[in-house]
Amino acid sequence: MLAVDETNKRGDFVNTTTFILFLTCISLFLTFVAIRQGKSENNSEK
Repeated sequence: MLAVDETNKRGDFVNTTTFILFLTCISLFLTFVAIRQGKSENNSEK
C-alpha cells in the first residue's frame, strides 16, 4: 500500500509540473502573438 501511495504522489507531482509548464508555454505563446500583432499594427500606421 505504501508503494502505491508513493507512486500516486509522484504522479500528482509530475502532472502538476506538466500543467505549470503547459500554462507557461501558453502565456509565452500569447505574449509572442500579442507582440507580433502590435508590431504589425505599428507598421501599418506608418
